[in-house]
Amino acid sequence: MKAVRLVLSTIVLLSVFLWPQGAAAELHVTFLNPGHQNESFWGDVDRFMEATANNLHIDLTILHGERDSARIMRLAQQIVDAPRRPDFIVIVNEKGTGPALLQKLAPTGAGILMILNDLTPAQKAVLGQPRGKIRNWLGSLIPDNHWVGFHTTETLYQKLRQQKPHQKQYRLLAISGDRVTPASVQREQGMRDFVATHPDLKLQQVVYGHWVTDRAHDQTLLLLKRYPKTDAIWTANDMMAFGTIAAANEAGRTPGKDLLISTVNSSKKVLRMTDDGEITALGAGHFTAGGWALVMLYDYAHHHDFAHDGLVIQRPLFNMIPAHSKLLDMLLRGDWSSIDFRAHSKALNGGKPYQFSLESP
Repeated sequence: MKAVRLVLSTIVLLSVFLWPQGAAAELHVTFLNPGHQNESFWGDVDRFMEATANNLHIDLTILHGERDSARIMRLAQQIVDAPRRPDFIVIVNEKGTGPALLQKLAPTGAGILMILNDLTPAQKAVLGQPRGKIRNWLGSLIPDNHWVGFHTTETLYQKLRQQKPHQKQYRLLAISGDRVTPASVQREQGMRDFVATHPDLKLQQVVYGHWVTDRAHDQTLLLLKRYPKTDAIWTANDMMAFGTIAAANEAGRTPGKDLLISTVNSSKKVLRMTDDGEITALGAGHFTAGGWALVMLYDYAHHHDFAHDGLVIQRPLFNMIPAHSKLLDMLLRGDWSSIDFRAHSKALNGGKPYQFSLESP
């Protein structure tokens, strides 16, 4: 194994690893997490990956970029400079850092897998597809963010029609994440696409809360003054939803009753708010992408190349999370040690298709 790792640290991979079948060990994977360790979403990503790594006997190292692009690039340089490089590196195209990370990490020879945010069309125009200009960029696993934007809006709309069946028009505000992150762009587009097919749902304004609570709070206060008859607010993540709910309460509105709110993610706080009815529509589950990425890398190292599924693999990964549901209870517990990730591996199960879902067996 030591000799194999030495070769992998000094050459660029061409297509597949020559990894010994049945090796007990000992893939070494580094995840360059762009968020904070104690942040609800990115902490969930870490914990799900750790459970997967333990189950598959993968040596996992997690480095945290703390939402600082300069720090993320410094951590990438540390990986390049380290005397012992990982076999695989998992990265995220957060705030447009994907191309710089790919270019910086390519000389390590480690197989690189991108999760959560794909390259933008403009970035792809420069770098192309996986296994092209950067041969050891093996592929990407991307959740269907358009799906969650569309379906959270759909759930809001259905609830509004139940509450106010005789109202001729429903008024919606949206607090999106940012203008560049692919996940944000796609969630917003999903929301807009639903609105476009429902003329009785009016999108009054979209603002960008940059994923944080305080900014969304201040924006919501201003928007509710500007649009006092608003029926619902769509938000792109839970941190912004928290600010929206606080502002709504300050403005004399009652979230879940006379003002419906949707959001995305699975923090304990947002799950409880969903169970309590303050959140009307919740989509969650994409935090699992890192864990499923480890399954794909395990298979790749054991001669089951996921390229047969595509180099940029998009799976829904999200579920709508109803109040008082088994799925919500499972997310509240947040204990993934009972999941047999080996059962999801093609290498260990005769090449069966991937079924990446919290609801899959």
